[in-house]
Amino acid sequence: MLVDIPRALFTPLPQIVRLISHQEPRGGDRAEALERAFEHLWRTIPPSAKQPATRIDFARPFLSLFYADDKGKQIRAGMPVWIANGTDLATGSRLITVPFRPDGNWPFPAAVDALSALGADVRISTAINDTARFSYLEPAGELLAYESPNQKKLPILDERRQPNGTAREIIDGGYFENEGLQTALDLANWLQQPGLLANRTVEPIIVQATGDGEVLPIETVVRCEPRKDDPSAITTTRRPLQLLAPPLGLYNVRGGHSAVLLREARTEFCAEDKRQFNQCDVLPVRCLAPQPATQRFFHFYLPGDGDKSLPLNWILSDSTARFIWNDAMQQGGNLREAWIMQQALKPSQ
Repeated sequence: MLVDIPRALFTPLPQIVRLISHQEPRGGDRAEALERAFEHLWRTIPPSAKQPATRIDFARPFLSLFYADDKGKQIRAGMPVWIANGTDLATGSRLITVPFRPDGNWPFPAAVDALSALGADVRISTAINDTARFSYLEPAGELLAYESPNQKKLPILDERRQPNGTAREIIDGGYFENEGLQTALDLANWLQQPGLLANRTVEPIIVQATGDGEVLPIETVVRCEPRKDDPSAITTTRRPLQLLAPPLGLYNVRGGHSAVLLREARTEFCAEDKRQFNQCDVLPVRCLAPQPATQRFFHFYLPGDGDKSLPLNWILSDSTARFIWNDAMQQGGNLREAWIMQQALKPSQ
């Protein structure tokens, strides 16, 4: 708050100094401080049965999460695939970090692979932070392509910049789409391609968690129950200053994109026979002969705690975590959604 925001506001002044001195210092800012904090806090967590002492350090390479060898041939068993969404400042499209090569059949339209742009790996803490570089709270990240050590002289960091002043910049993934649901839908549709995995059939299940920090009517939460939007309904808001209307509109467009994608997920991955939901009451114990196995989209909406908004951040306080598991999950039909999901995940007889 006292260093990075003033630095961002007074960017033109140091830029003049950089042009005169021909130097471009990097690091030592809030982004690096956050990444080192992630690494430090992860090391201080005592080991437990669920988190053994051999857990992977956040200072290690991103690809070490998924491969047990340096050559990337031995896949680490049981590790989920993590796809980290960022946004390309130049195009507004996704700039994502993935643990596989973007060769051949790339599942994400109009998206760029960050590791391919770099020609190298990054720290796990950097991959985390590259999804969350929000304006003024953190600086944008610059992707400097790796240069082969076979060169006679490897340029130092401050000299590795384009002579014409251009750069490849990554910012918060929420600029493109705040929920990450677009990437999930892309991956789900890609996995369902005929012949992709020889004779194996993939039936993706999408689980969405939304923490808007607002108490919404249950009928507005997008789930597999048969509901129709009212085209005549419009949400009211306080009259904004005309100076603030454009940034407020651009900010809220993220939620509009998510609303469309939630309905796409409902259309593609909900049960064809919607009549099964009419047999169920709000509480799962009141369900009569449900058939949840055909439902493959689940949405958990986590409302705020009274006047206190509910964030879904990297690190949650103990009180917020307790509220999510004990209180928020019991509101707005989340218990029933969890029960149906448990039934759908049971192995078929």
